[in-house]
Amino acid sequence: MMSAADGVKNHLRALLSHVDKYDLAPLRAVHVTNGYEIGEDRTVIMARVRDAGLSPVAWALVNWAATLEATSAVLWRPADGGVFLGVKGKLPCGAQVKVYGFVMFGVWTLSGVEPGHFEDIPISRLLEYAQTRTVGEANDDKGGK
Repeated sequence: MMSAADGVKNHLRALLSHVDKYDLAPLRAVHVTNGYEIGEDRTVIMARVRDAGLSPVAWALVNWAATLEATSAVLWRPADGGVFLGVKGKLPCGAQVKVYGFVMFGVWTLSGVEPGHFEDIPISRLLEYAQTRTVGEANDDKGGK
């Protein structure tokens, strides 16, 4: 019987192998469990992409979604002034993974999304966000004003 620690190590190895295989963007944080402490969906891996503007976060998630099986996407705006975007799916080894990123919220970012809003969104909406350049991102290209 495999120990919980061995299970965590195997999932972490699978995640790192997946990142390398598909040349995915570096992760900011990773949380790996034995699958019992997160709930009934049996997610064992939560990974956070680098926080950035809407387009870069969405691109990172679109790239992840293209490499996972059984993917879905979510949008959540907590009350603290930002928006979380995420994808959920399975690694080839079968491990459930959630990959998410944080976008600072502004008038130019996802207008009409109220604090507390949570919804499942199609991957195609992430692609739309990825192709959208916001005012803040355009300024970043010019030295960030």
